[in-house]
Amino acid sequence: MRFLQQFFITTAFYFVYGAVTNSLAKCPGDVSEKYITKQEAQVTLCQAAMNVTSDVLLSEPSLFCTKDECTQLVTDAASWTCKPNTMKLIPTNYCNQVCQALVLKMEERKLNCDKVKYGNFLFCPLCTEFSNAAKEFVDSCGLWTSADSLVVSIANSTTKCNGYKTPGTPTRMASSSSTTYIVVGVVGGVLVVGVVAFLILRKKRGEADSRSGSHLDMTHSPRSGTYSGGPSTSNQFAPK
Repeated sequence: MRFLQQFFITTAFYFVYGAVTNSLAKCPGDVSEKYITKQEAQVTLCQAAMNVTSDVLLSEPSLFCTKDECTQLVTDAASWTCKPNTMKLIPTNYCNQVCQALVLKMEERKLNCDKVKYGNFLFCPLCTEFSNAAKEFVDSCGLWTSADSLVVSIANSTTKCNGYKTPGTPTRMASSSSTTYIVVGVVGGVLVVGVVAFLILRKKRGEADSRSGSHLDMTHSPRSGTYSGGPSTSNQFAPK
């Protein structure tokens, strides 16, 4: 059985004191019986039109709301002037477009929020979304329950989420730490490269200075006649 049908049976179909039920008094026995008898007959017609069993009657709003036999159930529920003595109640505004969109969203949120009970804490944000949208869901669909009752339906998961440190925090810290290590590594690498480049440059400059010095020695060596131990040569500018 899909969540949506379970959801309506356990919450929307039950007499939980909410916005709609608080505004209506309980039906007298004969009136209640009349409402229930008519609803059961209409449910049978709706089932046949949708070709589904009663346990999934409300699980496909897009199909339900295209069948006259089914929309009549909504019309009848909206016309009730008191609360029938039944555990199953059709939402009074179920085929509203806003409601239909919310039904699918709330179904998905509830299904994923329930996974928190099994340790899947990544779905905690969906529990929050479900709780925040509960009142709009009740008002838009005309549910026979209260927003608080819907929130209570995910209390187990919500409690677990509240007691769990969001896993995103350590991840961000680890990411930040990794980034720091990367930056430090890059800076360190740049420094090492800089030092090596400096040493190579200094070595080259030293070699260049050495070659330059040798060239100067050759250029400025003593002329003939003054070099100790060398053969004496006449100076063309010396007086004869």
